Amino acid sequence: MTRVLKIIYLITSTITYLTSCQQHHKQIKSIPTPFIPMKSNYVQDTITPDGWNIKYLVKNDSTKESDLYIECSKASIKTLYYRPHFLEFKEYFIPKFIGETNSFLFFKHGCASDCAAILVVNKKRFSSYTDYQDVINYNINLQQILYVTQKAYKDGRLYDLSLVNLTKNREQNIQYSSICDATYKPSCVDTVIFSQNKVIIKTTLRKNINTLETITETKEIIP
Repeated sequence: MTRVLKIIYLITSTITYLTSCQQHHKQIKSIPTPFIPMKSNYVQDTITPDGWNIKYLVKNDSTKESDLYIECSKASIKTLYYRPHFLEFKEYFIPKFIGETNSFLFFKHGCASDCAAILVVNKKRFSSYTDYQDVINYNINLQQILYVTQKAYKDGRLYDLSLVNLTKNREQNIQYSSICDATYKPSCVDTVIFSQNKVIIKTTLRKNINTLETITETKEIIP
């Protein structure tokens, strides 16, 4: 009799344990995930040749139609890029992965109707990224970016550029004594030739505020 009672006790205990596990498992599965995949035909999640996993995410709440999150991860390294209201604009405002080096991930996106920007994510520093706007041209392999600074947009201000060399962690200001009349300021640069030793920049600008005469100028910058 005692043996039968022990068997009944063991069976009852086992059923209770399994039921408890099932209930606990259901509770874990029901916890809402803070992020869900973003639905888009313009950009897609990707794994880069270097093994970085790029995911486009939104929060599973009232912001999912407006706020953008880009998760970049590899092994234990993870960074999250956040831009509020980006999804309220046209799709080309969403940063699209365009390439990588050993140290950086590169994304391209719009910043206005005629404005291009390059988002750079640092692979070696957590949550470190820089968004360069009004980009004229760039070279991913050389890790160089040329863009127009905000000084060039102020009334009566002279043309003003900046050359970024990510390899050397250096940024150089390039000032002109002439004016860019174009609304889209990057269009005043005719040619950019990138190299490790020098960057050649050819421009066509208005000579000064008192004349409509234009001047073509070529600068050679050591990056």
